Amino acid sequence: MASFSSTTQPTPFGIYDGDLHFIEEADSIVLYVKRRLGDDVLSVELTSKQIWANFEESALEFSKHINAHQAEVYMSNLMGMSKGQVNSFKKNSNGDYYYIASNQTSDNITPAQKDAQPLTIQDIEDPRFNKYNKQGEYISGVIEVSSPEVDAAPVLDQQVGPHGYEQKFPRETHEYLIRRAEPYASEAFVGGVSNSVSGYIELKENVQDYNIYNDLIVPTDDGVKLSLNTYDPSSSAEQLTLFNPKFKNKILPSATPTKIKVNEIFHFSPQAAYRFFDTTSAINYLNNQFAFESFTPETVFYVLPVFEDLLRAGQLDISNRVRRSNYSYRLQGQDLRIFPRPSQENPQNLFVKFSFPADPFKPNLPYEDASIEGVSNISNIPFGNIKFSEINQMSRHWIRQYTLALCKETLGLTRSKFSSVPIPGSDVQMNGSELISQGREDRQRLAESLAETLDKLTYQKLLEGDAAQSESMSQILKRIPVPNGRAIIIG
Repeated sequence: MASFSSTTQPTPFGIYDGDLHFIEEADSIVLYVKRRLGDDVLSVELTSKQIWANFEESALEFSKHINAHQAEVYMSNLMGMSKGQVNSFKKNSNGDYYYIASNQTSDNITPAQKDAQPLTIQDIEDPRFNKYNKQGEYISGVIEVSSPEVDAAPVLDQQVGPHGYEQKFPRETHEYLIRRAEPYASEAFVGGVSNSVSGYIELKENVQDYNIYNDLIVPTDDGVKLSLNTYDPSSSAEQLTLFNPKFKNKILPSATPTKIKVNEIFHFSPQAAYRFFDTTSAINYLNNQFAFESFTPETVFYVLPVFEDLLRAGQLDISNRVRRSNYSYRLQGQDLRIFPRPSQENPQNLFVKFSFPADPFKPNLPYEDASIEGVSNISNIPFGNIKFSEINQMSRHWIRQYTLALCKETLGLTRSKFSSVPIPGSDVQMNGSELISQGREDRQRLAESLAETLDKLTYQKLLEGDAAQSESMSQILKRIPVPNGRAIIIG
């Protein structure tokens, strides 16, 4: 019988064909399966390649269960993280990624050349790793850029999909929780990733009613007044609208011609503190009222109890509300009515803060949000197949048993092609259906057993177990006699 290492393409996918631990186990698994199926008494119609294929599938099945368990436990910490590389690349005997020179090919490059041709950038998370890497060389054991600098690329090994974070114990984060809370922060103006836009309405004497969409002006940094009119891409005229890409990309790239949300209208009564008078307050009071300066009224320097200022401010505020016209507004649809009616010949501007509906795929950031392209579900978590060499003996025994179950099913399918085999004077009945049933039952039992074990080992269950153990220890320690009270019992 040919050995695993001397067989051409021994497994369908070849995932573990280069793993020395898998190679060593592969020859033994053939003997194990055939003896369990009675090959010493009656020939078993299974080839070595069939058994190795089932062995590979069993290792992949175990890897799938473990990765799914890890994803279930840590999914909230993995959302948005980088998906990593989708390809694996070849390394030299030093464990470094290498390149192939222009006068070399993957077939004629020697191991010595691989060991002398490392890539300068070895971090696969570096955005320069694939396309902007450089040829390097070892100088005193350290990789340095070759002189002159020459572009180089890593050597593709396998196209395995997102991988690189399997078999790791990540730290807990609150990024998922914070991300879920961002919309609430945006509504409360205390954070988030959605920006607002400030504009103003030019008030007119004796005019109370204004249209938010028609009258609102959005100024640019260079003084251009923009409107909220629709942008017509087919027009050659200069369109001073917020939705013109010329201005939109500078002010709010996520702005879309849809309903705006008015966040705040700056229309309110003057501060009551401006009416704190004494014999020396006239200058500061007038300066505050006419915006000449920003001096604080001198009332803050009174050598009086604080409650005296609070009572006076409250009295003046109530006086303004009862005896004077109140500052208020009413917003209904597109229409805005302000109170009181502007009575000045040249009224000031009414400032408005508004925003557009947030685009979940285009947050208001000065750069592209990489987390949107990151992990979003279980299909793109960067968990590759677990290396067979990193699986302990306890887990390998599960893989052996699962391999046996698969081989039973495979043998049953083979024997089911014939219900009986004629022999001189009689015939031999084939047990294909029984083997198929046994194999499927064994596979189901093993899968359920592994799932049950993993369910008991979720981090939540571990915390519950630790809490119960701590409580039990506390109860036991309370009943231990302590001589002279010299021991400290917690609990």
